[in-house]
Amino acid sequence: MITDKTKRKVALFLSEFCTKVNVGSGGNASFPSSTDLDVPLLHTRESTTNIISSDTTVDFKVSINSSKLVGNTLREIGIFSETMPADDKFDELRAGSSIGTVDTTMMSRLVFDAIGPIQENETLNFIYTLEVE
Repeated sequence: MITDKTKRKVALFLSEFCTKVNVGSGGNASFPSSTDLDVPLLHTRESTTNIISSDTTVDFKVSINSSKLVGNTLREIGIFSETMPADDKFDELRAGSSIGTVDTTMMSRLVFDAIGPIQENETLNFIYTLEVE
């Protein structure tokens, strides 16, 4: 069992540190050991707008200009944290722990039915909702 207070803290942690997204065209099953999308399509990850919609639910929102993806078919999306400098807020969380250096990490990957091929002059909006249970 995880207490309600800890669930809120985990949701807050995820909303603060998992702020990047990438989309891809890979469509196979997800594995817990994955560190990236199967076939990432963006050269740089897009920033998310994260909203805690309830005490334990985070909405990761992103809008992507289709010009970066023209002709591709999307089948996966991933939420990532970015490398955090030594003086970041994370220091106080990892103080006294054995976490060590924090590198770019894929928090979650979702495979979905194909969207595309992507045309120009579109804006793709994604909302990835995660509930801490």
